Amino acid sequence: GGASTGSGSASEASGSDDGVDDTGGPDGPTAACGGRIVDAQTGAIDAEEYAVQARAWDRETIDCRLGPRWSDVHADDEPDTRPDLWEPPVDPAKYCGGDNTMNTYEFGPNDCSSECSQPTDTYGSVSAQVFYLPDDPSDPGADRVLTHAWELARVAVRPQPSTGGSHPDPALSSARWPSLGFVDPHPFAQARAPFAGNWANSAMTLFRDGFVGPMATRTTGVPAGNEVGFKFPDNLAPTAVAMTTMNELALVTLWDTDTQTSKLAVFAMHGNYPANASSTWWYIGLPNSGGFSAMKLLGYLDLPIATPTAMSAVSNGYRDSPHDHWTGNLGDIVLAENGDCLADVTAHFDIGGELSHIVASSGYAVVASRWEHKVVFVDLTPVFAYLRSMYFEDDARCDAEVGPIHQWSCPDECNPSPTHFDGDDVFPRPFSAVPEATPLIAGVAAVDEPRDVFAGLQSWKVSGDDPDPPKAWVLSAQGTLHMFDAGGLVTRHPDEASTGTLPTELAAIEVCEHPTTLAHLQGEMEVAPAELGLEGADPVRVNGRNSGIAVVCRGDRMIQTWATRGSAAVVHREFQDQAMGDPVDLELSMRGPIWSVADFDGQAMINYQMGDIVGTGCADTNVVVMPTDGIAIQRGGKLELPGPVFAITETNVN
Repeated sequence: GGASTGSGSASEASGSDDGVDDTGGPDGPTAACGGRIVDAQTGAIDAEEYAVQARAWDRETIDCRLGPRWSDVHADDEPDTRPDLWEPPVDPAKYCGGDNTMNTYEFGPNDCSSECSQPTDTYGSVSAQVFYLPDDPSDPGADRVLTHAWELARVAVRPQPSTGGSHPDPALSSARWPSLGFVDPHPFAQARAPFAGNWANSAMTLFRDGFVGPMATRTTGVPAGNEVGFKFPDNLAPTAVAMTTMNELALVTLWDTDTQTSKLAVFAMHGNYPANASSTWWYIGLPNSGGFSAMKLLGYLDLPIATPTAMSAVSNGYRDSPHDHWTGNLGDIVLAENGDCLADVTAHFDIGGELSHIVASSGYAVVASRWEHKVVFVDLTPVFAYLRSMYFEDDARCDAEVGPIHQWSCPDECNPSPTHFDGDDVFPRPFSAVPEATPLIAGVAAVDEPRDVFAGLQSWKVSGDDPDPPKAWVLSAQGTLHMFDAGGLVTRHPDEASTGTLPTELAAIEVCEHPTTLAHLQGEMEVAPAELGLEGADPVRVNGRNSGIAVVCRGDRMIQTWATRGSAAVVHREFQDQAMGDPVDLELSMRGPIWSVADFDGQAMINYQMGDIVGTGCADTNVVVMPTDGIAIQRGGKLELPGPVFAITETNVN
């Protein structure tokens, strides 16, 4: 118990040693939510149970799948040693209302004053899609929430309803979705491109009726009636979703209730912004900001498991500022004009070109089957190789297929019709027409009840003296975090070729009790060399995006972060709080030290400020953490929601 921000070794972490069996099985604690699907002795699939669990996303089922809470594994009279972290008070003088950047704020001058002697980043905000299991069945259980914001000298750190529409999320009122088969507005899974920096506008979302579509921020820019989405056939039940690094591809795992087998659906995504957008292109399958005006199903890959339950993906093309591409806006770089590809421009993105780092050449997805105790690694390199070939390497095919399809009239901010790329003979062609583009199964690893997975990013932006390979993470229900070397499936730089080899396990780390979720970290962590078994006096700088990971532990009511180097691992930070009674999910802001926690039983989203906010909006405005009992973390505040909260993703509001 207790909160701390110090470090400890892997051997010092608690692990799930309370005697509660998380392993499922026909009579185990997960029997009602998936444990009866697979016969533990024979591996046989119960077809009836398979069909039931494929579409079971009610409150009781999700609660069961999240595993034991604190009260399930601890005595009622056990002392509660959690600290009560300091939280800024609610101040009526700091209410703005209306359609401002934020409705309320905690720091800065009263009465919504805009006084500022040295403006910096004048205003900004971070928005989240928050999913919960509503008390009212007619409530979709999806809200758009402002996680934190700033405007000149005013800073908000408490989550609040988003300005421009919040409850329910305005994305659910899409004028086009019903024509695509959208019926049930209750979502159960979402994914953003975790490393797209400020440019992951949409959370690709799965709904109970088998529909997948993006939910975004108020500034995504997709014109009304142009919203994209896809309804899977009734026999294909979606269960997990992932985006590649720069929103190039969307991936969905599917259970086939007719055959008790599974598939991976692969979509090429088209960014919607016109020229002059700083971080997006309107070229399908290439980096974009996550506002989508088209999505094309490229095809399905048969998976060697029947019950995929979690997924993460990564690709190696990466950019995070205009300085990554001639100091200009990405949207200003024109690859095709009047139906013809511009070979003198596309050559810069080919292997060895000065802009080759922006467009992915390799990547992979890691797919877990909790009920079959397996993890599948899928090599996405064939898809990226096809896209690179068509855009940058084969000038004749580019002129024949890519250039012509990237012509359209521009009544809606240069957005094509959502059906513009439909058709087997239209670029990008489906796998049935270009089988060489089909992803490959790199291999399968045995992991005991994998609950969550994450694919780290070791990109060209990381210092060359960081020796770590690209890492994949697999979290088991028993409290073991498996760390894999995935360097055979994704390289640091697109100029480097991947080998397609199966990742190898580097370490198995015991973490806090009854974990539910993994979350990516931002930036770097400094760790004493001795804690990682290294020599020297200078701190080791650990790349949080690849060699660090956060773990949410429901059974311990704890958030824990790990720093690694090679196979060595150390607890970098961990904390608890009186207000955080049932944590099950975590999302980190890319615009400041704000962490947002989903509290299931507490029916709330809780923010934590993990470090000082310095000069945001106004150079002389600093929000310094108020420590509690020596713990340098403060609670930003809580937003109560009408049901247990189970999923959060967020992004910058562009």
